[in-house]
Order: sequence, then structure tokens, then C-alpha cells
Amino acid sequence: MVRVAVFLLVLCLSTGAVGVVAAQPNAGISSVSVTPEDPKPGETVSIEATVSNPQSNDEIVDVTSVYLRSSFGAEEFKEYTRVNDLGSVGPGDEKSIPLYTSFESPGEKRLTIHVVVRGEGGGLRSYEFPVQLTVEETDSDDPTVSFSVVEDEAVEGRTTSVDVTVGNGNTENLSDIRLRLGLDGEGTVENPERAMASLAPGSERTFGYDVNFDETGTQTLTSEVTYRTSEETEARTVTNSVNVDVVEAINEIRLTSVETTRTGNGVTVEGDAANVDDTNAESVLLSVQNGDGVSPTPPSGDYFVGSVEAGEFATFELTAETDSGVSSIPVEITYIVDGDRVTTTQTVEVSETTGGTMDGVEGGQPRGSGSPSGGGLPIAVIGAVVVLLVVVLAAYRWRKQ
Repeated sequence: MVRVAVFLLVLCLSTGAVGVVAAQPNAGISSVSVTPEDPKPGETVSIEATVSNPQSNDEIVDVTSVYLRSSFGAEEFKEYTRVNDLGSVGPGDEKSIPLYTSFESPGEKRLTIHVVVRGEGGGLRSYEFPVQLTVEETDSDDPTVSFSVVEDEAVEGRTTSVDVTVGNGNTENLSDIRLRLGLDGEGTVENPERAMASLAPGSERTFGYDVNFDETGTQTLTSEVTYRTSEETEARTVTNSVNVDVVEAINEIRLTSVETTRTGNGVTVEGDAANVDDTNAESVLLSVQNGDGVSPTPPSGDYFVGSVEAGEFATFELTAETDSGVSSIPVEITYIVDGDRVTTTQTVEVSETTGGTMDGVEGGQPRGSGSPSGGGLPIAVIGAVVVLLVVVLAAYRWRKQ
């Protein structure tokens, strides 16, 4: 990672340019970093700007937009990328904002990062930061590798489709090609290893991957391609990477009205699987997660709920076994929404007494129900029936007299 020397150029937008008469916010760009240090044509480059709000400032500033352009006087004026509405920065705080782009041709690139902030009074101010980097020439034998994240955004716990394209810009065949996609973070890449026997000059091939991100924030995917040329016996390796922003998932299916009943080491969990979103959920499956003193047990270590329409719920029952001292059971919830498989986990607290306590329920029975655990009619109901029979019998005898 290259840490660009701090050189801040402040451009104050005039009142006429922004159409407001308000105090100008006081903030700035404290640093910019570039990754990787020596990008190649077509390789994804991360240029990260850190926006700082000094402690001496007495107001919160909103970062309205950040964009990357070619510098004034460059051979070609171009805006490479832009992001908007990036949140606020309080006094004494800072926010790092990554921008992602790539360059098709090698050579020195003279760029400028522009940051626009708005103060509490509505005033705008623009900051600029110069960036210089050199895109290296690509080895004529190296294949090109590019990424494409199919979804608009990656969602935590959901499957994200990622395409990796390998292209041969060389004049000879590439052979014995191996492609591996890895994730630098929490999550999984399904079927990460791919292979192809050869790739002709001027051709390319795209491989589709399903990636599950288990945490939010910026995650890095890295591809590693090994191959051979007709003139070499030893394999060569090229790598490329892309950063993916992962946002927090909205859990459409939640466990509600949960009641637990403990018998020795066994625990029964009953409740409702509620769809709190406005989209139907399909193939809803609940499973007791194995580990940390908890294990699923028959007859209901997992429970297939099926479909749950928006705003509706379905009942479920799970059975588990726990070690002594375990007070909670993790339940994995999987379902499909709009073709995407979602996986979340909800923890159910277990009472230390026989029969769980939750939502006004004690010992597995509602408060004041008077119903014995073995079932049958309550005593009050039996008494009422006996009194009614006595009254009917007395009336019958009176009429016979």
C-alpha cells in the first residue's frame, strides 16, 4: 500500500456557485492510499481517501460526494468513479472512503480526488488531493484476469454471484490453466478451484462463483491463475483482487413467542417462525447448531417450515441436548428470498428450571391456566360440569312430582 504524502489543496466554492449563504464547513483530506503499488492494465485499484474533521471544529459535517478525476492538464479529462451520501464526520473523527477503478493502458496517471462536504448550516466546501501512480506494462505471456460482481451490492449471509474472466492476450496458447478464488475475510467460496486445458490467443473464458460473506464491511476477493506456455515447462502465476462492500442483512425470518422446556439434558424449543418483511420466504429450514455444548437430537434436530408469506408465521418445534451450564441454543435459519439463499442464526435463551420461561410463560404452561402438565380438563371445568348436572337432575325430579 502506498501512502501518498499529505498535500492538501482546498478549493472554496463561491456563494454564487452553490446558491447558499452559509458558513463554510471546516474539514479536510488527511491522507490518501493506493493499493496495489504497481497495478497492471485491467487490474482493480483501490484509492482510499481519509476525510478528517478537526477537534477544533464545533460542527458535524456530511460527506456528500467523493469522486476521482484526471488532473487538470492531463491528456484526457475523465471521471473514473464517484460515490455519494457517505454519512457524517463529527469533530475529532475521520472517515476512510475507498474508491475502486482500473486503467486500460500502462503509463503514469495523474489524478485528483475530490471530496465535497456540507456543514450544519448548509454551506458546502470542496477539497482536492493529487494522486500519481504508474500502471506497469503487462508481461506479454500473462493472461488478463478481471472481476465482475453480478449483484448491485453484496448482503451479509446471502449468496453473491461473482464472475471471474481469464483472457489470453498473448500470441500463443496458454495451457494447464488453474484458477482459484479466495476470500480474505469471514465467509465461503463455493467450488473455489477451476481448471481448463487451454486458452487460445485472443480468447477469454468466464467462471461464475457463489460467494457467501459472513461479515459486513469491505471484503477482498483474490484470484490466483497458474498456467504454462508452449515454450515453458514451469508454471507461472498471476493474481488479481477486488474489494466488495458487504451490507448488513435484514432478517426476514425471526423466531418469536419462543418457549423452552428442559428435561434433564434435553431441551424442547417451540415457537413461531415469523416473516417480518414484505417479501415471501420459501424453503424455510430451522436447525439446532452443533457445538459449544449443544447438539441436535431426534425427533426434531431440524424442522422444515416451508413457505412463510410476508407478515405471516408458522409454528415449529426443535429438540436438542445440552451440557450442564449451557443457557442458550443457537438456531440456524435458512430460507430463500427472491432466488437468494439467506442464512442467519438466532440464539434462544434456555431457563435453568424445568420448562422454559418466555413471553409470560412459566414451566411450559401459561400463567394462571391451572392445566396439569399431563393434559386433561382443568379442575374448575370439571366442577362446573358437576354443578350443572346436579341442577338438571333436581329440575327433572321437581317436574315429575
